[in-house]
Amino acid sequence: VKAVVFDKTGTLTVGKPFVVSTMRFSNVPVQELCDMAAAAE
Repeated sequence: VKAVVFDKTGTLTVGKPFVVSTMRFSNVPVQELCDMAAAAE
């Protein structure tokens, strides 16, 4: 994980954060990206 983005107050309003969208900056396959995100969890 290279970046985590919070709102202006720096808080999470839900106790269980989840991914709502992704933006790829390389040609990593979507499944591999999902696998890396799951491993980071």
